[in-house]
Amino acid sequence: MVFAAMIMACLEDRLSQGGSYDYGRAVVTAACTGLIGSLLGIIFIGILYNVIDINLHVLVKEIMIDKMQALLDTFGMDDAAADKAMEAFIKRDFRQDFRALATSALLSVVMNLLFGLVVGIFVRRKPDNPFET
Repeated sequence: MVFAAMIMACLEDRLSQGGSYDYGRAVVTAACTGLIGSLLGIIFIGILYNVIDINLHVLVKEIMIDKMQALLDTFGMDDAAADKAMEAFIKRDFRQDFRALATSALLSVVMNLLFGLVVGIFVRRKPDNPFET
């Protein structure tokens, strides 16, 4: 879905430019589009976990523990290794505090830049005659 939004934004920008569409402009447009979407999602998650439902992280943790237990059972792991994996998983904190949201934002910047580099390859348009400017 992020790729689709990036491509649509770049194609719309390319249409408004007319003619050639530089790789650098495509990368910036795609990365900014992805970054805006990601930051809106991070803000929503922060509000959801910290304002709307403060105990949501407890419910999410319970659901994940049940899913993890079922998944470990299907792997056929021995009980000692499964118990050790479950103990490590149970110790994990699912709260969405400032540190978790800041980490998400940092990873979002990096990932959207990489996605923008890929999208830019496909939406750029070279000028018909590179010697004309």
